[in-house]
Amino acid sequence: SINSEQKIYHSDRRKWLNVVENTELRHYQNECAEIIKNNFRSKSSTLLILPTGAGKTKTVIRSIRDILDENSKPLNILWLVNSKELCKQAEDAIQSSWIEPRKIIYYKQIWLNSIYDSGVKLTKEMFGETHSFTVSTPDTLDPRKNTRYSDFKGLFDIIICDEAHHGVEEQNRIFEMWPAAHRIGITATPTLVSNKKVF
Repeated sequence: SINSEQKIYHSDRRKWLNVVENTELRHYQNECAEIIKNNFRSKSSTLLILPTGAGKTKTVIRSIRDILDENSKPLNILWLVNSKELCKQAEDAIQSSWIEPRKIIYYKQIWLNSIYDSGVKLTKEMFGETHSFTVSTPDTLDPRKNTRYSDFKGLFDIIICDEAHHGVEEQNRIFEMWPAAHRIGITATPTLVSNKKVF
């Protein structure tokens, strides 16, 4: 059985994390997090634009944590990053925010899946009756290379595109696989996505 007081590593690609107490956000981060949550409720996509170092990842993680707390149904979140190195950073940021117990209504733990390296693929065993984050690159999930992912229709409820100005065409291929998923983009350079169809 799983001891909810411990951080348990099932493998180097899948981790069971407890949820940490809320940390304080800056005023502008709180404002952005509220907009992201309101957009989720109204089914409007979000493109979060903040300068480098302004806490974009922290802001999005906070808004996602609050969204998960409000939902009795387990939600699956896909966190897309354009490079394996940045995937590791995203994984570390998520993990550092979800490792201690706290009192929430429905779920005290989440799954953190990593499928961006070593040929690891999506499997149905990665998902269950609790929330999950899956960190990946668009290339890893490219439907042209992994036709078997058609078996996972409707899997992801939220897709977050970190560094959203990179690989817009690749992101759109992922959106086509999960068209009903809520979309959140993160970027510090909005001019690179302003003339592209994104979010």
